[in-house]
Amino acid sequence: MIKLKRISLLVVLNRWLIQFGIDLRRTYFALRALPFLFKEYFILKKYSEVNWPIELSYPCLNDRFDFAGTIDKQYFYQDIYVANQIFSRNPINHIDIGSRIDGFIAHLAVFRKIKIIDIRPVDLGLTNVEFIQADICSENFKMDNAISVSCLHTIEHFGLGRYGDPIGFKLWEVGISNIWNIVDNSGILYLSFPVGKQRIVFNAHRIFKPSTVLNNLKNSKILSFVYIDDEGKFNETVLTNCDDIDNVVVNFDYGLGIFVIQKSIIDSI
Repeated sequence: MIKLKRISLLVVLNRWLIQFGIDLRRTYFALRALPFLFKEYFILKKYSEVNWPIELSYPCLNDRFDFAGTIDKQYFYQDIYVANQIFSRNPINHIDIGSRIDGFIAHLAVFRKIKIIDIRPVDLGLTNVEFIQADICSENFKMDNAISVSCLHTIEHFGLGRYGDPIGFKLWEVGISNIWNIVDNSGILYLSFPVGKQRIVFNAHRIFKPSTVLNNLKNSKILSFVYIDDEGKFNETVLTNCDDIDNVVVNFDYGLGIFVIQKSIIDSI
């Protein structure tokens, strides 16, 4: 128990230090790699040629002890899963709010035109991507409807100021309402957010009880729910009921729920 607490404190300390450019993990592996660097430098220098000068100006110390390619399991599995869903459905239009550009948006831009909305500026220069800078949490937000909308790993940040957005305890509710209003009748919303013991981890993100978010989506039908657990494992389910979904993730510390949700057609009276 004491060991677990120490590990937890080190993780928290490292998160703080990273904000100031100090990464304890990378520093540890860099120090381990330093003897190899100099040993191998002098071995290579021994066989150097005049037309191949050797500079010791770009040390790469962490790669020796890293995996063959590193991934963020939540984003990696999420982006592939949702991009494949959209590819299969092939909607006539698609709008994204705040999802990761160098992952999910990059996947989509390969095979379709999309509009993306973010509070921060970006200069992409891609013919398949139209960028709109806007605050989705504004009471005055307006946008044409789309048959297909995505918002991945985003709503948990609304109202916490992390990205220069206004602080507001309930601003995430305004944001999710605006997102839901974009979805056309019978349209699909691809939505993901951290799930587990509900709380705010300031100023990084919120962690939601799934029903807290889903109950804000009136006239909705959950078509599918998959999740990534605390160990980073991707899990497919057949659950579509909020209570059942809550029960699956209730003891998670920081999981990810990925939902495909359809807006029901409302008959006018």
